[in-house]
Amino acid sequence: MIKTDEFCPFCSEIHNLESLDECFATETTPKIGLRSRIIGETQNFIVAPTLGAFVEGYVLIVAKHHYPSVSQMPISSIKELRALMNQVKREIRVVYGIGSVCFEHGESLCSRRAGGCISHTHVHVVPCDVPLIERIQQLNLNAIEIPSILALSEYYKQVPYLYFQDITNKKYVFSGQVYPSQLFRQILASYYNLGDKWDWRQFQFEENIKKTIERLRIGR
Repeated sequence: MIKTDEFCPFCSEIHNLESLDECFATETTPKIGLRSRIIGETQNFIVAPTLGAFVEGYVLIVAKHHYPSVSQMPISSIKELRALMNQVKREIRVVYGIGSVCFEHGESLCSRRAGGCISHTHVHVVPCDVPLIERIQQLNLNAIEIPSILALSEYYKQVPYLYFQDITNKKYVFSGQVYPSQLFRQILASYYNLGDKWDWRQFQFEENIKKTIERLRIGR
C-alpha cells in the first residue's frame, strides 16, 4: 500500500486526496489551462514542472509514497530515483541543449526542516550551464562530497541535510547547520538575475510551467 498524508499537497495532487494546500489545483491550473502537470512517471515517482519554475525545463521528481526525504526511502527506491534523475537530465540536454543541477532539502523527520517547504520527498532538477558549487561554498556551508546519492540512506537518516549535485555530476551533502528556506532556489535565482523571485509561493512562473509541459516528456 502506498503511504500517503491527506494534508500533504504532493500526496493530494498525486493521489487525489483532500488537502489544506492545493495551490496547483486551485490557483495554477486555471491560469495555464491544464488539469495536470505530470510529464513522466515510474513505479515510485512522478516528474512535473515545479511551481515557481523561473526557468523553462525546471522540474521536480516527486515520490509517490509519503517519505520526508530521500534518506528515508528504501534502497531500491533510491536506485530507481537515481536512474530517473539521469533520464531527466538527458532529456533536458536533448530538448534545451544544457546541463542540469539537482538538489533536495532533506529531513530526518517531517518535523525537522532543512530549508525546505513541504515534508515530502522531492528532488529539484534545474537546467543550468555552469558549476554552482563554488558559489554555494562561498556561503561557508559545511560541504561533504559523497560518491552516490545512496550514501544519504547510510549516513543521513537521523539528521536534516541539503543534497546538491552539480553539472559536473559531483555530489555534496550539507548538514549540521540551520539553512534558509529555499536556499538553492535563492542561489539559482541570483545566477539567473531574478532578484527576489525565488519564492515559489509568490512567483509561480505559470508560462514556464506550461512550456515545460508542452516540450518535455519523460519516458512517454
